[in-house]
Amino acid sequence: MNKATYDNASKMHTIIMTLGITMLMLLILVSLAGAGSFAYIPNSGSNIYRI
Repeated sequence: MNKATYDNASKMHTIIMTLGITMLMLLILVSLAGAGSFAYIPNSGSNIYRI
C-alpha cells in the first residue's frame, strides 16, 4: 500500500516539475522575442537599419 502512494506522489511531482520548467522556458522565449524588436535603430532620413 505504501508503494502505490509513493508512485502517485512521484508521478504528480514529475508532472508539476515538467509543467513548471515548460512555463519557465516559454516565459524566457517570450521575453527574448520582445527584446529583439528593439535591437534595430533606424537612421534618420534613410531606409538603412543598423544593429
